[in-house]
Amino acid sequence: MKKHFVFCLSLILIFSFFVMPSTVSFAEGSTQSISSEVGNVEPLSLDSSNDTIVVASSGIFKIEGGKAVDAGSKSPDDLAASVIIKAFTYPHWDGMDEVYVITNNNNVPIRFEINVTARNASGTPITAEHEIVRLVPANRSVPTFIYFKGADENTTYDYNVKIKEPDLKDGTDSLSVEAAPGDKEAIIIFTNNSDQELSDCTANCLFLKDGKIVYCNYEFIGEGLGDIPAGESFSRTVGSGRNDFDDVLCFPIAGIR
Repeated sequence: MKKHFVFCLSLILIFSFFVMPSTVSFAEGSTQSISSEVGNVEPLSLDSSNDTIVVASSGIFKIEGGKAVDAGSKSPDDLAASVIIKAFTYPHWDGMDEVYVITNNNNVPIRFEINVTARNASGTPITAEHEIVRLVPANRSVPTFIYFKGADENTTYDYNVKIKEPDLKDGTDSLSVEAAPGDKEAIIIFTNNSDQELSDCTANCLFLKDGKIVYCNYEFIGEGLGDIPAGESFSRTVGSGRNDFDDVLCFPIAGIR
């Protein structure tokens, strides 16, 4: 099967099947969104044994819906009510990776923080980890992941999630993206089309085989930790952990300090 990329921009999955590299630009509108709660990736099937969780600042609640928040109303509780997270797990090394697809249904960007305690089948804590996504653009999705050493299919997870206003402005719309599939990697090229420097430019990728996630990875693209001066282009490979893959979902992010 020829490998192809799927780009998620403005909660849109733009399906691009190619053998040669293809230029991808941002688009408006809505064609598909991830799974029944976080959008719909058909014909892919992102299976998960975890429930969809909606985040509030005081904890995690299994609730439906959420009112979108405008720039004039940005309390943490309001922001959190419109954030949906879908969790997926897969084996990695001597443990498990858990992937969190964060969908920000607000009209303003957010900062995402998660602390997770992993427990074995008897309920005993085996490890604890923390992850931060500094910028999730408005009305878009971003994946992140945590590796839990010693975890397996019977592991359960306790979450403490906080949604905050970001310390970066959103510059994602100023990026254009070119991409091509490699053997065990994705080749990503970012171009800054604005007249100011972009920071924390990141390519967040989900690698899939037969419709299931086999790896999640990200790389900063640019100078240092993803700084791209105005008008310049930078490239990077994002590895699949040496896993075979058929499809890649790529979620680009760019901030402005």
